[in-house]
Amino acid sequence: MIRKLEIKDIDTIVKLEEDIFGESLGYEMLSEEIDNPLIWFRVIEVEDNVIGYIGGYFFMEDGEILNFLIDEKYQHRGYGSKLFNYIMDEAYSIGVKRITLEVRRSNLKGINFYKKHNFKEISVRKHYYKNGEDAIVMMKEFI
Repeated sequence: MIRKLEIKDIDTIVKLEEDIFGESLGYEMLSEEIDNPLIWFRVIEVEDNVIGYIGGYFFMEDGEILNFLIDEKYQHRGYGSKLFNYIMDEAYSIGVKRITLEVRRSNLKGINFYKKHNFKEISVRKHYYKNGEDAIVMMKEFI
């Protein structure tokens, strides 16, 4: 089941982010932005357990994916594509024409996932992450 992020989910999301990314947007940021109409957070549940989430910023014709993850125990089972396509469909339905995102240069699994979903590499942000790693900027345009 896919639904909006609720306050009760944030501890789980922060833990997943720390486990997968080594850092998190943090409880404070997520709780402050949960009601921002321009930022959409969606979670995916399996048997009433949150196993992933995606956050996107959408304004007029532009969107940006802020964070996206699926618990490693549930990867390669289609949950990521289901959640990702859900928010892409939501964005398209409100008139978004372009969506961008950043992905770590070393995250080949992520880069390949986004390419499979018709994102193209458009630039590099040097030393973007706290550890100095570059970010690959990718974009999808809806036709």
